[in-house]
Amino acid sequence: MKTMKELKKIVFIGLLPFFLGCNDFLEEEALDTFTSLNFPQTVEDAEALVNEAYRLAGAHYASFNYPDVVLYPTEFATTRRQGSGDVRAQLDNYEVNNANSRLASAWNGAYGVIRQANIAIGAAEGIGDDDPDKATYDRLAAEARVIRAYTYYDLLVIFGSVPLIIERLETLEDAERPVSPIAEIYDAIINDLTVAEPLLPHDYEDNSLGRVTRGAARALLGNVHLQRAMDPANVAQGTDLDNAVTWLRRVVDAADGGKAYTLEPEYENLFGLDNVSNNIKFSNEIIFQFWRDINACCRNAYYANS
Repeated sequence: MKTMKELKKIVFIGLLPFFLGCNDFLEEEALDTFTSLNFPQTVEDAEALVNEAYRLAGAHYASFNYPDVVLYPTEFATTRRQGSGDVRAQLDNYEVNNANSRLASAWNGAYGVIRQANIAIGAAEGIGDDDPDKATYDRLAAEARVIRAYTYYDLLVIFGSVPLIIERLETLEDAERPVSPIAEIYDAIINDLTVAEPLLPHDYEDNSLGRVTRGAARALLGNVHLQRAMDPANVAQGTDLDNAVTWLRRVVDAADGGKAYTLEPEYENLFGLDNVSNNIKFSNEIIFQFWRDINACCRNAYYANS
């Protein structure tokens, strides 16, 4: 009579050929996993990637970290922040160190926006010319380019030299970049905006608020050229002032069907300080906006309407 040990051995030997001949059976087929190789699959997928870039940008610019970094070192400085250990006092006094949490959060938020914009741009630009939705993909890539340029422009003004990453990162090692020359960052920003501008509409058929328009790209191009013309980093180009005038004039030039931007009669209404109204979202003064729901995102009215 066979022992239990011998029976187990017979069963194992009997099953071994089955497993050796059925390797495919043991390999997992990922039916619902999206990667850079199989996503986006539709134009709706591509739009979802760009919408996430908008969401991250809105969260970044409406968070308290970004306004603190931008405004505290200027006229927003306050005497209430006296202690050197207070991160906002460091910003007031230009004594910032690498452990400043507000600065780190603003930095991380900005690169989170850039990372998502890179993903959206790469996905949309991988579409062939024969795709029936090619024009929509191109427009979506243009929107993401402006978001990326807008964010890099802020980083450039605040920090100067920063790492320039304009492609999708596949590994952590890909993110290990040195800072890039300021001139190179300006060139990348201007290239993004110049490529995007003709691909963007002046308005959206569904009246989408916050989506990048051609007027927004033109306004940012004018600002970037004007900033570089001031030459704080000794990188100005001889044509910067002329280009700034050209692009800023084109913002209000309706000859090609552009929007007729006009100033809001009550300036404070733009920030909702007195009477918040949905109508102000459609103000003819607003060229580009990230709208955030005060009840969903923000601790007080200042940050909600920044």
